Amino acid sequence: KSWTEIGRKKPLGSASSVGYWLGRWYPNAAYAGAFLLYGEIASDEESVRKSTLMIRATAYTGLVTEGIKRLHLEERPRKDGDFGSFPSGHASNSFAFAGVVYRNHGPAFGIPAFAMAAFVGLSRMNDNAHYVTDLTFGGAIGLGYAFGLDPTWSSRGGAEVAIAPIVDGGSYGAAVLADF
Repeated sequence: KSWTEIGRKKPLGSASSVGYWLGRWYPNAAYAGAFLLYGEIASDEESVRKSTLMIRATAYTGLVTEGIKRLHLEERPRKDGDFGSFPSGHASNSFAFAGVVYRNHGPAFGIPAFAMAAFVGLSRMNDNAHYVTDLTFGGAIGLGYAFGLDPTWSSRGGAEVAIAPIVDGGSYGAAVLADF
């Protein structure tokens, strides 16, 4: 089964509007605001750290994603003259959210957050707004910042991973640096 059939068959129907909303910065802002408010009221440094990680991951992800989009590398699948398809901002944002939630709260909350991010991606394909490559690259940007900006990552004894976009003329890709 081809991924392009999703946009033609629209399996999500109007439910894709929920994915559109979830892929915006609203969940990220709600998370960051709630943890920052609690952290300040309760003098809880860990809550402030969680909020700060979400703010930074969301901001950096958004800046890089929008910067690449401005290069107008790929027209959206709906062929309407909109060349903002690559990379997916909704995917980058929702995967930044999922990555931060996973880093801060573990699999119990992280797995549902990743399921939400996958739903966002599917909804964008359902609406003929993105190709799989747009979603994959956008998700990699978001995850790269969610995991790469976590100041506790190396102190946990885990691996360090950085993902950087590469754009050269009409070609694009990603560089991955891993330190184990």
